[in-house]
Amino acid sequence: MPSSSQIVDFQATREYIHDGARLGGLVEESSKRVDVKGVIGERAYDSRRNFNLLDEKGIKTHHKG
Repeated sequence: MPSSSQIVDFQATREYIHDGARLGGLVEESSKRVDVKGVIGERAYDSRRNFNLLDEKGIKTHHKG
């Protein structure tokens, strides 16, 4: 990612809520404020649904862990 990368949104969830289910909402809310070009997330965000969403929006994925 470019050196101008910054955290523009985050969300803490309870242990019974799957983190990956929140990605769509985070991307939508963030996109209202900034031009989202990439997303960094842990493996909990890995799902075909999330990859398709990011691909449709032209957002690159950067995996951690």
